[in-house]
Amino acid sequence: MIFNSTNLIFAQVSPPETMEEVKEKGIIIGKEFLNSLPRIIEGEFLPYLQKVWAFLKKIWNSYIQGIWSKYAGPFWNDLMYRKSIFSEEFAKEKKEITDDFFRILNTILKSKK
Repeated sequence: MIFNSTNLIFAQVSPPETMEEVKEKGIIIGKEFLNSLPRIIEGEFLPYLQKVWAFLKKIWNSYIQGIWSKYAGPFWNDLMYRKSIFSEEFAKEKKEITDDFFRILNTILKSKK
């Protein structure tokens, strides 16, 4: 069970009767919680987190990685191939448009003379 160490803090405190006692008890509870926080994190949370990480890593290695390499790998290769084709075609279109622009501009300038 996660964070069961905090139950000990609250079990030792009796209910306050005045506002001053509320303040004092709050300070005591806060200090005890802060003192036990490193123990809770190191003793309970980190081992739990390590188990979750190991479980997710196992799922990744056994299922997702195989699916990823089977489908995403060829898709990525095809994408990079199409990107190179697109870059070449884009350069050609850019040159054609630039040439057309200057050809039309020369035609307009010659016709005004």
